Amino acid sequence: MVGVMPLAIALGVIGIGALLFISFWEQALKRLSFSHKGLERAVSAAHVNVRPQDFILIVVAFVAIAWVLLAFFLRLNLVSGAVTLAAVAALGAGGARLWLGLRAKAWQQNFLGQLELVLRMMSSSLRVGLGLRQAMVLVTEELADPARHEFSRVVGESNVGVPLLDALDQLAERVPAGEMQMMARAIRVQSQTGGDLGQVLENLADTIKDRRRLQRRINALTSQGRASGYILVALPVFVGLFVVVTQHQMGEALLFTSIGHMVIGAVVALEVMAGAAIAKILRFDG
Repeated sequence: MVGVMPLAIALGVIGIGALLFISFWEQALKRLSFSHKGLERAVSAAHVNVRPQDFILIVVAFVAIAWVLLAFFLRLNLVSGAVTLAAVAALGAGGARLWLGLRAKAWQQNFLGQLELVLRMMSSSLRVGLGLRQAMVLVTEELADPARHEFSRVVGESNVGVPLLDALDQLAERVPAGEMQMMARAIRVQSQTGGDLGQVLENLADTIKDRRRLQRRINALTSQGRASGYILVALPVFVGLFVVVTQHQMGEALLFTSIGHMVIGAVVALEVMAGAAIAKILRFDG
């Protein structure tokens, strides 16, 4: 009877996971960007030079290699192998989405870091008599990526017939940040109502500078909380490695038994939930 218990627990976990998978399938598709269009947008926003199909194949290859290595070193049986495969696949999909999101966020942050300079350069260009499109061409000639890449794309779209204001709106969609949306809306409103666009862009640059100063202050105030969160998340990992290295009997029970594999899975799930909770606590929505 005791020997049947791990199998029964594992089957129960698989059953619950299957029910949750069926119940939240559509939401999972949206959240993980498994749809082709969503994945294509994510790959494009991250500026990864691969096709979405190739990116999926790379993720599948990493998942397969990781599962084979785990199955070999942990000596997994059939049930544990199936559960581990599902867990590794979920982690692989989530990790791929996280990696794309981090690359896209890094590109966006680098672009926003240049936006104040872009606005001041465009404002100066307009004040000396250049048009809006020529001011953007000057930005592409004087600044480095990502500003050069994004505004070159705006200028290129205007060359093939897309209205310049619509191309700016598309840039605001590619860089979904408040500063870029303010810029696109300010230019569109000014084009309809008239006025000194150079002064408008200069005021917007001052606003972005103040927002950056506030964000740096927020980061300084939450730095201790972030450091505490990193320590709390990393502590169970180091404790587990210490136990495996120093306590061989406990380490073998943890790595090479079904109960030990369940414990590892529970710890990984709790670690993910703890990291998400800490990130939510430290998030500031201004």
